[in-house]
Amino acid sequence: MESDNLKENKIFRLADGRELANDEVQKLIKDTCHYVKYVVLNKDGNSRNIAFIFPDKNLYKNPDYLVTPNENDGCFCPRDLDELGRCLTGCIKKVNLLFENNDDKIVNAAIIDTDENIESEIEKYKEIFNKSFGGEEVNDEVYFIKNL
Repeated sequence: MESDNLKENKIFRLADGRELANDEVQKLIKDTCHYVKYVVLNKDGNSRNIAFIFPDKNLYKNPDYLVTPNENDGCFCPRDLDELGRCLTGCIKKVNLLFENNDDKIVNAAIIDTDENIESEIEKYKEIFNKSFGGEEVNDEVYFIKNL
């Protein structure tokens, strides 16, 4: 049985003609926001690209600033998971602007706020992600980024 995970050889075409593999897109997301520790790209039930984002919690646990921005997107320094979600909305939109085809764009993302082993738990988070969009109760350690 074929997995829903994106294959290593999945190619994403950028608007400038360059082609990126799955791991290169994950790195592009990570490089866009230094609060991202790890990214896993996957497919939702409709074969659209989704991103599971694992943050570097140490960067926002003890910030050295006092003002919280009121922006819905765009770059700023988040102090908690909610602010990180708003920040990453802008970052993912920025990455999506680079893609030539709408099929390559990331349509939804979830921040996974856990210290668990990421690789062994991705199916658990995929199930939580899919339940969330079905209106079911979800786990507190998952923050959903919508409207990408």
